[in-house]
Amino acid sequence: MTGIPAGFADGVDNDTTYTAGTGLSLSGNQFSLATSYRLPQTCTNGQVAQWNGSAWTCASGGSGDITAVTAGTGLTGGGARGDVTLAAYTIYLQRRVNDAGPVGHYLKAINANGSVVCGELGIFVQSSDCQMSLTDSYGFCVTYCPSNAYRISGGCEVEYSGNNYLITHSYPVTNGWRCGYGRNTPTLNDWWIRAYAICMTVP
Repeated sequence: MTGIPAGFADGVDNDTTYTAGTGLSLSGNQFSLATSYRLPQTCTNGQVAQWNGSAWTCASGGSGDITAVTAGTGLTGGGARGDVTLAAYTIYLQRRVNDAGPVGHYLKAINANGSVVCGELGIFVQSSDCQMSLTDSYGFCVTYCPSNAYRISGGCEVEYSGNNYLITHSYPVTNGWRCGYGRNTPTLNDWWIRAYAICMTVP
């Protein structure tokens, strides 16, 4: 072999400087993996290398065998990888109600087979009659549903029509109904105004 520089004639690199990069350590002229980059060599069967925040250690491997999550009947979502989500498929859930109750009844429960349990609403009229005197020019009359019932509507009536009367307002109040009146001309007779509320009880 010819043309070998004098410094290499003995086959030894005498003046080259080496530096260990990331993940390596250097001792003399020998490189090796840095300790924090080495995987443990003492793990037993079923164990895996796991990073504990400062070093690699041996740890038990997972025993699960789930490779996918599939949405079943009445559900949407699922997936074969990553984080997956399941949700109720509301259109399908509505299909299981396959029955109807009588007109005027309300839905109390839905059985597992889709049939329904209904209850009968108790609807009645509660009213108050208010007498207006000769001297009354305006006023109001109010009626209320009982405490165990709910007001769903209402209205006003004039019981004596021989007078020049005017219903000025008719509107709902808390669990009741209020009627207001006014009179444009004098009258020779007393007259009556009735406030009524349509009430409903739910068993």
